Amino acid sequence: MTACTQLHSTTSVHRRHRTCAAAGGAGTGTTAEEEEEEEEEEEEEEEPTEAELEEARKALQDFMEGMGASGLVDRPEDIGLPEDRMTYQEVLQLMGMSGWRVGGQVCPTIQELVIQIEGCLRSILPEDQGGVYPLDERFKFLDSLDPEGEDVFSFRSMRDPPRDHPGYPRLQIENRAYYSRAFRKVHLEVAVRQDGLQIFHCVMYPNLDFDLPILSMDVVANNGRVSLAIIDPCPTSPNLQLPPVFESSVKQLQARYQLDSNRGIPEWGQAIFSPYCLIVRPESSEQMGSFLKYACALTRVHVELAKIAHPVSRNQQRRLELQHAGHKRFCEKHLENDKTRRVLAAAFGEPLADRYMQECMFDCPPPLSNDPTA
Repeated sequence: MTACTQLHSTTSVHRRHRTCAAAGGAGTGTTAEEEEEEEEEEEEEEEPTEAELEEARKALQDFMEGMGASGLVDRPEDIGLPEDRMTYQEVLQLMGMSGWRVGGQVCPTIQELVIQIEGCLRSILPEDQGGVYPLDERFKFLDSLDPEGEDVFSFRSMRDPPRDHPGYPRLQIENRAYYSRAFRKVHLEVAVRQDGLQIFHCVMYPNLDFDLPILSMDVVANNGRVSLAIIDPCPTSPNLQLPPVFESSVKQLQARYQLDSNRGIPEWGQAIFSPYCLIVRPESSEQMGSFLKYACALTRVHVELAKIAHPVSRNQQRRLELQHAGHKRFCEKHLENDKTRRVLAAAFGEPLADRYMQECMFDCPPPLSNDPTA
């Protein structure tokens, strides 16, 4: 089955769920015979509309051709611009991480990934009723030299302490977050430590009523060299299987960029990562470049598919419970990662480290009610 056909099937299922929800809301009783008839009807696939088919074809063609991964898109050849105009990559280099307080301290590899990923989010999420997620003010910027968060300009007003002095190594963490109709929170974190440690962390949490994977990525660098890069569309299903359209897309993208893992999955991650989790210690600039392109392309796949997805009907309570269990499992397993906790606790103390991980990084909301107005 092709990815496009699988997407059509998924779309049809979503439409059936909406139809069932409308029928259930009419207030009429349902007999056992009627329930059996409804189950039989659910097994029959409705034909997608021509508009849905065209939208699916265009979305798949765009991101499977690498759109967004290299920064190249089709543009008219003659639109009246000067011949020596700047290229897309030159604009990125000029802008850098403008607006990020830690932007000037970030190595080029992480900087490029942040620019590309955030640029993708900003260009697509507004088309799906997106906006800026209201992060807790305490977590927007953390500075180990200002543990109470009293000086909003600490990144400028406070100098790094010398080695072997109190406060060394200084750790600064900046967070941004977005949301859309399909995503309850898309969290971007950039951390820089004075001794050369730098981290980019991104998690895209779908709303609990959207049957989508949780896209998660982390890139760790030491003194400008990436030592670990990991990305996975973590499934929320109990068997850790991806929806067919995601699985097909991930396979094609990994084959396109010729990527294979060369690091093992940590024990805490075995309960949440998919069979297509990519964990690499880049051995060359070419391999790192392939990872960056793959990460950008997979992000676009994720947001494009989310944009045309439909929520699960509230009367599909069992399915919603399984999805919530997947989100809870994802957060709980990440909270078992002692490496992250130790880094945070050493800089900010255990109470703030635990609060930051539980409330900002890996927060899981309560299950959805079967009352759509709740």
